[in-house]
Amino acid sequence: DTFCPEDGGPYRVKPRLHRSRASYAADAPRDGIWIEAAGDRIAARFAGVEHHLERNGGRWMFGNDTIEAVLDDAGAVLEARVARADAGHPLETGRFHGLRAIAEAVLREANPVSAALGRRARL
Repeated sequence: DTFCPEDGGPYRVKPRLHRSRASYAADAPRDGIWIEAAGDRIAARFAGVEHHLERNGGRWMFGNDTIEAVLDDAGAVLEARVARADAGHPLETGRFHGLRAIAEAVLREANPVSAALGRRARL
């Protein structure tokens, strides 16, 4: 960790993008993201909690081990249900938006940060 001035080894705590489902599974329990080639299915692990995001027509199914939600294309929650009350993990909709943005950027082969900065610079 000596190459980085931040504590905690930032390269260890940031989610990693995986090229295959097998690589994603093998890297457990570390945080990571796997995006299916078409971008319609995404698996992600945050703080050891598995999340999934799947596009189904104009809707998105997003969930973890506690909550399942259906969101519209704009990200508004249409319905939600408790999958397992004993797990107790919140479902953060910010993660939905982040995963979706990362997937769209990866599929466009663009860096979402520099793309956003470029859009701001043109405004």
